[in-house]
Amino acid sequence: MYTLIANLMLTGIFGVSCFLPKLILDLFFSSKVISRAACLIQSFCVTLFAYCEISTFTIMAYDTYLAVCHPLRYAAIMTNRTALRLIAGSLIFSLVIVALLLFLSARLPLCGSHINNFFCDYMSIFILSCVSNPLTKLYGTIVFTAYLTGTMMTIAYSYLRILLVCLKVSRNAAGLVFPPLLNPLIYGIRTKALRVRVISHLQKTIVKILIG
Repeated sequence: MYTLIANLMLTGIFGVSCFLPKLILDLFFSSKVISRAACLIQSFCVTLFAYCEISTFTIMAYDTYLAVCHPLRYAAIMTNRTALRLIAGSLIFSLVIVALLLFLSARLPLCGSHINNFFCDYMSIFILSCVSNPLTKLYGTIVFTAYLTGTMMTIAYSYLRILLVCLKVSRNAAGLVFPPLLNPLIYGIRTKALRVRVISHLQKTIVKILIG
C-alpha cells in the first residue's frame, strides 16, 4: 500500500510539472506562445499523467480488495515486488498508447494557432488540424473509452466485493453481539419469581392509572 501511495504522489508531481512551469512563465512574462514541438510534448505528458493516475487508482482499488476480502493471503499476494510490477506494467502500457497517439498527432498539418486552454492537449491539436483524419480521432476516442471503461469496471467490482464483505461481517457481528445482550432478559422472564414480580408490578401500575 505504501508503495502505491508513493507512486500516486510521484504521479501527482509529474502531472503538475506538465503544465505548471509553462503557466508560471506565461503569467510572469505575459507570453502566451508555445512552439508546436513543445505543445506536442506537453500533450504527451498531460495524457500520460491521466492514464497513469487512472491506472494507479485501479491498482489501489485492487490492493484494497485483497486486503479486505483476502486478509490472510494479502501479505503473500501483494508484495512490494508485485506492486512494482503492476506499476511498471501500467506505465509501459500507458507509454505505448500515448506514444502512438503522439506519432499520429505530429503528422497532422495545422491551419490554426490559437488554443482555448492554458495547456496543450491532443483534442486541441485535432481541432486545429487542416485535414479531417478519422483514424487519429477514432484511435484516441476508442482507446481512451475502452481504457476508462475497463479501469472503472475494475474499480467498481473491487469496491462492490468490499461492500458485500463488510455487510456480511456486520451481519455476523450482529449475530454475535445481540444474543448475549438478550439472554439475561430471556432467561430472566423465564424465571418464575421474576415473572410474578413483573406481573404484580404491572397490575399495580394499571390499577393506579385507572383509579387516579
